[in-house]
Amino acid sequence: MSILIKDQSVKMSYVYGGYLVAKKLKKAEGGKLSFYDISEELNANGIKHYRQQFFSLLFLYSTGVISFDEPYVELVK
Repeated sequence: MSILIKDQSVKMSYVYGGYLVAKKLKKAEGGKLSFYDISEELNANGIKHYRQQFFSLLFLYSTGVISFDEPYVELVK
């Protein structure tokens, strides 16, 4: 699976979704957000499909940017 597909809009990529989540986490108090807050942020920016939201979070987790502390997603410092 490629991070970016040449025929795909950048705004539909997992990297862009990850950027939106990281930006929102950076602004969040304590660097924590619930899954619902993240889903709302991605929906507001046009990322409505569950698969794209899931892979955006997976991208950030695999690069070490976030960690999961249920029920929150935390920004790794």
